[in-house]
Amino acid sequence: VMLTILYIFIAFYLSIASTFDNFTRVVSKVSKGELSERTETKHLKDEIGSAFTIFNGVLETLESIMSNVNSVMGGVSNGDFNKRVEGNLEGDYKELQVNVNNSIQTLSCSFEDLSVALQGLEEGDLKRRMSIETQGEFLTLKNSVNNSLETLGKTLNEVSHVMSQVAKGNLGERVKSETQGEFLTLKDNINQSVEQLSVALSKITHNTEHVALG
Repeated sequence: VMLTILYIFIAFYLSIASTFDNFTRVVSKVSKGELSERTETKHLKDEIGSAFTIFNGVLETLESIMSNVNSVMGGVSNGDFNKRVEGNLEGDYKELQVNVNNSIQTLSCSFEDLSVALQGLEEGDLKRRMSIETQGEFLTLKNSVNNSLETLGKTLNEVSHVMSQVAKGNLGERVKSETQGEFLTLKDNINQSVEQLSVALSKITHNTEHVALG
């Protein structure tokens, strides 16, 4: 009888030890980001088996979510903003889903808004601006684009006004907008050209009058 009990105890111990060794191996792989492994549960019918079954279910959910998120983010890295994390998730998984999807939606709307503004620039419409409500780095991008378009539009409008006055014989107008970089170079070149033209015409007029007076 004692030998039978001892045999049963040893068999039970070996079974439990093997099960927990398997569980430890799976947990170790999970800690390294490998979510494809599962614990053995087919010979376990008690509370331990139930716990391991739940654990496997958690791994199934995690693997599915990570696969979904990786697919979506892979699309984003390739310029595809149409994919979303799908599934009827709960708790922290739901929060992850919402955050990822909201981020992609913000990216999509921001780039769409930027495209509209740049399309206007290509078509010569300098009145278009990025109008999306955003924050953080997206707000910085929006402000930079809008400020650039504002500067470009103002400078070109002034250049157009000055040159139209030149065409009418009025050489007293100058480009006055505060600019920098290439815009400043354009401003200086226009103003210097008009100034030199004005000086040259003044000399011609003076010489002509001098000749007329003998």
